Amino acid sequence: ADSTRSMTGVRATYRRDFGQLVANGAGDTAVVVTDLTDGSRLTGLNLDFREAGGGRLQDEVTVSGRLTDGTRPSAILPVARPAEADPDDPDPTPFDVTADRIFLRGESFFEATGQVDVLRDSLVTHSDALEYDQARATLDLTGRASLVQGVDSIEGRRVLVRLPDDEIREIEAIGEGSLVSRDFDLESPWF
Repeated sequence: ADSTRSMTGVRATYRRDFGQLVANGAGDTAVVVTDLTDGSRLTGLNLDFREAGGGRLQDEVTVSGRLTDGTRPSAILPVARPAEADPDDPDPTPFDVTADRIFLRGESFFEATGQVDVLRDSLVTHSDALEYDQARATLDLTGRASLVQGVDSIEGRRVLVRLPDDEIREIEAIGEGSLVSRDFDLESPWF
């Protein structure tokens, strides 16, 4: 038994030979997995967990499926504290993700597809797909991508955010880009 995680749902099947746990909700009852140590939470109609091994270097989890009330999969995903962070600094704010499908690999990578919405502090993003890779320090939004932080916003077919040390340092809009800031507005078919 794993005392660091809890799961609720309607049914679950574990296949030891494959290292796979498949859990399902039904109707308005979701599968909910909560990590009791870091507060992360996954919610959705279906969950497929695969343990590292058999060609997988890290555990992988996919959550998908809408409930009958239209609720989509969601995840609260903590961000690891940088190694050089002051121990008295507060923990980084987690990502709050809603999408049609959410996939996680290990502790520092996730992707989401289908009407992806993300909230984190004053950061709000919308896109068709999103990939976050903490090791590469990137947040990559594709397909009708927009990012709003405070009064500033940027849009494009792709918006690439570089986050070294968990802070936004660079944002690049690619294809039909638009930048609106308190200081200026910029539109370009290709920048």
